[in-house]
Amino acid sequence: VFSPFSAAAPPFACLNLPAASQFRVHKMGYAGYAPAKLPPATPTELEAALRAVSSVDSLEIINKLCKNCAVQPKEDKFRKVKLSNKKVSVTIVEAPGAMEAMLKLGWTEESNA
Repeated sequence: VFSPFSAAAPPFACLNLPAASQFRVHKMGYAGYAPAKLPPATPTELEAALRAVSSVDSLEIINKLCKNCAVQPKEDKFRKVKLSNKKVSVTIVEAPGAMEAMLKLGWTEESNA
């Protein structure tokens, strides 16, 4: 059996290195470089439509409607929204930008003909 180290001496004992507990660990930093100053990315049409919604309540209702539709896509009650509903009327129909955001998200407006 060939062993490059003797059993009595640990590896690299001839280098007289300090014990591992005596080493200080330095965290690597970013070396003082300034962060890159890139121009902000242009928002997509959907991002722009969602940013145009003026009410947080409107965004929360839109989120809930989309989430319900995504979680249970086969349920017809989650795939349609009654615009005559009082809460939906106030938060989506009357809120600036909310209907446009719903249309950009893929919802379609149907006429009752």
